[in-house]
Amino acid sequence: MYKVRFNLRNVVKTVAILAVTTMFSGCDKDPNDNPNNPLVPSSVLNFTATAGNEQVSLSWDIPSNNGGSEITGYEVTRDNWASKVSKTANERSHTYTGLTNGTEYTFKVRAVNASGAGAESTQTATPTTDPTGDIIAEGQYDDNFKWTLNSKGVFTLEGSGDMENRYQGSSQLPWSEYIKDIKTIVIPAGLTAIGRFTSGSMDNIFNTTSTLKHTSYIVDENNSNYSTENGVLFNKDKTELISYPKGKVGAYTIPQSVISISSWSFSNCAELSSVVMQEGLVNLSYYGFGYCTSLTSVSIPSTVKSEGGGWCFNNCTSLTHINVAEGNTVYASIDGIWFSKTATGLEVKKCPEGREGAVTIPEGATIAYSAFSSCRKITSVSIPNSVVSIPTYAFSYCTNLTSITLPSSVTEINNGAFSSSGIKSIRVLRQEPPTWSLNSGYGTFNNAAVTLYVPIGSKVKYEIADNWKDCANIIEE
Repeated sequence: MYKVRFNLRNVVKTVAILAVTTMFSGCDKDPNDNPNNPLVPSSVLNFTATAGNEQVSLSWDIPSNNGGSEITGYEVTRDNWASKVSKTANERSHTYTGLTNGTEYTFKVRAVNASGAGAESTQTATPTTDPTGDIIAEGQYDDNFKWTLNSKGVFTLEGSGDMENRYQGSSQLPWSEYIKDIKTIVIPAGLTAIGRFTSGSMDNIFNTTSTLKHTSYIVDENNSNYSTENGVLFNKDKTELISYPKGKVGAYTIPQSVISISSWSFSNCAELSSVVMQEGLVNLSYYGFGYCTSLTSVSIPSTVKSEGGGWCFNNCTSLTHINVAEGNTVYASIDGIWFSKTATGLEVKKCPEGREGAVTIPEGATIAYSAFSSCRKITSVSIPNSVVSIPTYAFSYCTNLTSITLPSSVTEINNGAFSSSGIKSIRVLRQEPPTWSLNSGYGTFNNAAVTLYVPIGSKVKYEIADNWKDCANIIEE
């Protein structure tokens, strides 16, 4: 049998020492530096540090993950967190002045919510007396404006007045061979109107240049027509969003002041992962978000009353849901499909092009021009008896849609309704052949390769009807 003795005084001393050691461990760290805390925000996006003469200008975008609660502000520092600067939730830029030219500085920023500060982002920059870089190209746009491009990707317009609408497309622009080198576009005080292309939608030359991948605009503060916030171009009072830089990465929240977005304003922003439209936004636009291939879902506020003819989200190939807020008097959504409210009911305005599998159009609804165009992943569509007309381009480029059934209510099929689709089988439930136009002008459709199923007793009518008679096989059932 063993006897064990404890020296209680030594145990108390040991516990005390451990407690003190634990209490002071990590005192050299920032108390908010907790990258494993799931409740704090993730790092901010698009953090940039632009060097100037004895100064550095910082800008950033909201983080992709707010940690589950609203962002309350941002913290910015130069070199260490002991001298941080606090910014509000709407302030996403800061300029450090009085710096020493030729000295490299390290800058950090992090978002803050109710749980604390999130992950930090870091950039370095060296102030210089020559922040502009060497000129690598220059020339005249028109009689009013000249342009320069420097080695740092800064494209600067110089002049005053309206830019002329004198070029048909981006390949004709005098800087066309340098488009991919442009990172920042500088707009001078005297510019009153950005030039537009003379063909197509007549939209401004920066919005419809698909190969442009810049990350920011800079507007002279004395310009009376334009302004910028976080590198995005607006009209002066920020009621219209004119152009979102095509090379910006991540999420974006449209400011509360914005009422309208311009045509093509977000087009070809392939790295735009999500966009928040706030209540108060009234007007969407033609190709406003065209070719935003990383968008997976969008939500339209209740205040939106107009858009670009159903083409606002064209060629958004990953988009699976277009949701509309309840209370919108003009639009609605069902199962992620966008509808217009008409005098007689709902009309399918746009099925998201990333949608997969089967789609059912609700009873009572109709179909709008090009409503399902380029939905390359849908495999079937159920059409209700409320549909009388299959509009132009309704199912064009639905390449995985191999068969379709037209209810007895359908009396006409318009130009290009099935152009360049995968349809090889059409089942028509109407005894009298609907009128069918094949003059598409947009893709092709080979009706001679189609097997046609018609009601018993109607085969003879289809065999003599224009375009129906050219189907490969006509089978009664």
